[in-house]
Amino acid sequence: MIEHWTQTDTQVESTSSGLGRLWFFLFLSLVASWAIWLSPFGRQGTFSFNVLRWQIAIPFLLIKLLLGNCTPGAIALVFALLEGKQQFLETMSSLLRWAGSH
Repeated sequence: MIEHWTQTDTQVESTSSGLGRLWFFLFLSLVASWAIWLSPFGRQGTFSFNVLRWQIAIPFLLIKLLLGNCTPGAIALVFALLEGKQQFLETMSSLLRWAGSH
């Protein structure tokens, strides 16, 4: 009976620490994304490059929105790396499976 309570207490502690890390990740993602999205630009402009004689111009505003959207994913990969190699490999395999299915 004592072993049952010990295992339950351990499970509760691991769950609460996992939830704390989850909330920290969500807060960090929110702050980073909003900081990028709401940061003012000093000037408007575009990032231009040529591909096979085609000139492609991407506005700075679009780049800023794209970076803000990609930030939570990059933070998730860093958190998975910090959790351990197995969690990182599972995260990467799920990302690759999702990209391959579309």
